[in-house]
Amino acid sequence: MPRVETSLDRATKEAFRNLAKQSGTTEAALLRRVIATVVKSNPNARTEPSPGAARSMRLTVRVTPEIFEAVNLPGARTCNCVRRRVLIRFLRCVAY
Repeated sequence: MPRVETSLDRATKEAFRNLAKQSGTTEAALLRRVIATVVKSNPNARTEPSPGAARSMRLTVRVTPEIFEAVNLPGARTCNCVRRRVLIRFLRCVAY
């Protein structure tokens, strides 16, 4: 995944960390949301993938042991899907 790096003063960094904690998310996830919001609000921003860009991207998700076990229950996979497909179907449902 491409990276974006920047430097912040200590007070701004601490404020951002606190905001992420209050939002119940990580700093990285909050920063991705902020960037996505800015890009979507700019009518001149190009959101189409560049030619030759990968058709899909990798997403790593950490879950609690309870959620992991729930996804692995036989009833959770009645569609004979592997875990990643269960997760992908769920994410598609909440994203659209």
